[in-house]
Amino acid sequence: MFMKDFFKENKILVLLLAFFVLVSGVSIVNRINIENSNKTYDIVADYREIELLAMQEHVDPSEILKMFKEELNINKIAIIEENLVTLMEDTELEVSAHVFDVITDEADWRAEYPEEFLAVLDEKGYDRYDVLVEMASKEAVDFVINALDSRFEKDMFYVVEMGDEAYAVLDGNSENALYSQTYKYIDSKKDGFTQKADIESSKLMYVSLGLLSEKVEKVQELGMDVIPRTLA
Repeated sequence: MFMKDFFKENKILVLLLAFFVLVSGVSIVNRINIENSNKTYDIVADYREIELLAMQEHVDPSEILKMFKEELNINKIAIIEENLVTLMEDTELEVSAHVFDVITDEADWRAEYPEEFLAVLDEKGYDRYDVLVEMASKEAVDFVINALDSRFEKDMFYVVEMGDEAYAVLDGNSENALYSQTYKYIDSKKDGFTQKADIESSKLMYVSLGLLSEKVEKVQELGMDVIPRTLA
């Protein structure tokens, strides 16, 4: 009796509820049909692993890429964006980067650098947290400077260009410094042991600088898709 009275008094509400349930049911069925028809999976190969395989086989990475495409039907290649560390360790670009705390640990470190650069360095200043980037070829200069321009604020770095070579100084601080494990040493002034941790690197050296065009071109020349990735 209660239900009959409820339906009589709320005919419009009941009809609206029935309509919404019908629409929801149709949407769910359509969604299920779409998902069932799209059960395809793309395999993405990592470019770094392809490079390592190419090194083992003493061939160009293009040969491995071509094999992946033709024999394994893999058409998507993930390329990790470069940073200063990967440029030093995983590419042939003539790039090196170190924090000044490491550089100035050598008593005669200034003898390693040209006077033109040292003059600018002394004028603008530096501290132990800053990062010095050295580029020794036109290719390295073009890539790194363009990357720094796009990824860092103008007041975060300065560049000294010398022909096909260049130096860049990145403004670091204690918050982005990366330290070694703490060790103890004898402090004669305090007559005992003191704990210390040296600065080994900087988070600035891990900032993504973009993709190397030569890697992208190798992939795209074969009609394969590039999937950009960052380390962060």
